[in-house]
Amino acid sequence: MIDYKLAKQLKDAGLPQSFGLGRWYYSNWNGEEVYKAIIDKPNLEFMEPRNDIAIPTLSELIEACGEWFLCLIRMPDNTWRTNINRPTANIVKTIINGSDYIVGDTPEEAVAKLLKDLLNKEADKRDKHFASLYNE
Repeated sequence: MIDYKLAKQLKDAGLPQSFGLGRWYYSNWNGEEVYKAIIDKPNLEFMEPRNDIAIPTLSELIEACGEWFLCLIRMPDNTWRTNINRPTANIVKTIINGSDYIVGDTPEEAVAKLLKDLLNKEADKRDKHFASLYNE
């Protein structure tokens, strides 16, 4: 499971939030305390999508990466490495320090970091596109 900071970065980068029964999420309803909870019927009525942050599963993270995701490898030092699909790697290399892979302590963390970078890259492209429209 990814930590709060990475989950929030994904949300801020534009990852759609999915809340439903049996889903894990981080809640920050009082503005200070962050805790992890599972959605059950009593919790569902108190959910605040603007403050709550969904915790995506590994499958959801991989699916969200789309064609960029190539594979996930457990390294000898027990870290996890996610590789970018080679035909698209040159486009992405600039966002991940000149490499075509990202390392994390867990499979979820490695793929979430890749997705965060991809979402931020897409946001940068959109910002530049809209800026060019206003500068014409």
